[in-house]
Amino acid sequence: MPFPHPDISRSVFAFLVAAELLIIVVIGEQLFSPLRPDPTALPQEAFPHSETSSLQHFYEPRPREEPWGWEDNDATPYRINADTLNDRFDYLPDKPADTFRIIALGDSFTYGLFVPTAESWPERFEDLLSEQSACPGGARYEVLNFGVPGYDIAYSVERFLLRGKKYDPDLVLFLLSADDSVQVNEVMREKYRGMLDELRKTQGEQAFTEKGTAYRAYLQAWRETSEELGERNIMERHRRSFETLTGEFADALVLYYLPRWGQWESEGLVQRFRTLLETFAAEREKVLFTESSISGDKREPGNDLVLTNDPHPSPKGHLAIAQEILSYLKDQNLLPCP
Repeated sequence: MPFPHPDISRSVFAFLVAAELLIIVVIGEQLFSPLRPDPTALPQEAFPHSETSSLQHFYEPRPREEPWGWEDNDATPYRINADTLNDRFDYLPDKPADTFRIIALGDSFTYGLFVPTAESWPERFEDLLSEQSACPGGARYEVLNFGVPGYDIAYSVERFLLRGKKYDPDLVLFLLSADDSVQVNEVMREKYRGMLDELRKTQGEQAFTEKGTAYRAYLQAWRETSEELGERNIMERHRRSFETLTGEFADALVLYYLPRWGQWESEGLVQRFRTLLETFAAEREKVLFTESSISGDKREPGNDLVLTNDPHPSPKGHLAIAQEILSYLKDQNLLPCP
């Protein structure tokens, strides 16, 4: 059954998205430091295309034996384990006895873009669990970070099916933010790749030395995708992705929503995505929805939950997310021995 929401015409929806993206471009160019890599321009050597997926543009991080930075001007030490996770540890698929295993899904907010691996919210959450657990007999928690920059909902679900399911998790946490509401990678990344190829053809590599060039192309591809598909189609795609996930994972799934992070201006769009998540959870016994109270609005004076030159969470922001998730799971009695 299609997701019920206000019937907005495709032209009106396209206008709203275009207006929102124009605001994001202006603010984004102010926020992205020329010293920080563009998060939309994924280095292909570090995030190669996956041959194991049926999705045309699906990609995953490349495993590395040593910590690495995004580019020469990003000294952030990411540790990519043998199974392509930005994680401090490697894990065996066979879950150890007396272990409660959690998988964290999402995009760059879960991956921990521009913060060290140990500072991402999945890693901080694992530390909090270990510090506060009252489990007897040496029982332990594991939190596996499956986040990847640039992922949409369908890509996160695909990553779980390809790599996450074999770890036999007891709980899945799926962090979602407002920009997930209109992102469809299989369409958008095809357009984005074409735009970058055209820029290289007409302007050469020097086009990419200009601050924000790839970012503007990314947002243009985003806008064109939204216009082409329309809101109803996009929301239904999201619903089908969630249905695929719950069809393969029967235990507790928590949809953790960050509506106040970034530069989204349309409360209407944020509300409609919230309604999709709430409705999906309400219809299923093992799916829970919770909305974060944390604000990541960089325009708020003194907001140190956001990086100085980028709208992603700071180490302090990641810790706040981990603490909020821990409090929610305790309140819902979703942990075996909190």
